[in-house]
Amino acid sequence: MHIDPSIWFEESESAYWVVVRTAKYPDKEAMLPPNINEIAQDCAHMGKVGYFASVSLVNSADPFEPDANGNYLSLYRGNGMFVRFEGLKSNLAMQIITDNTKE
Repeated sequence: MHIDPSIWFEESESAYWVVVRTAKYPDKEAMLPPNINEIAQDCAHMGKVGYFASVSLVNSADPFEPDANGNYLSLYRGNGMFVRFEGLKSNLAMQIITDNTKE
């Protein structure tokens, strides 16, 4: 289940939104949701600038063997994990919608 946007924040009296998706090792990047245009339109009344955050997770005890053939350790509450987050990515789909509404 996804709640979009996942995060709202304000800066300099402007509102911004963030869609967060997760990926589990061996995937390194989460996919931008296919309905990103709908999400952007729904958020436009509050904030016209949106971002995407990809968060990748892996069990900290995983041996990271490239030949594991999908036999990776599961993630469990209370167990260790490594998290990969490389910052917010600008949402190009939001820019397109914003530009189209100016016409």
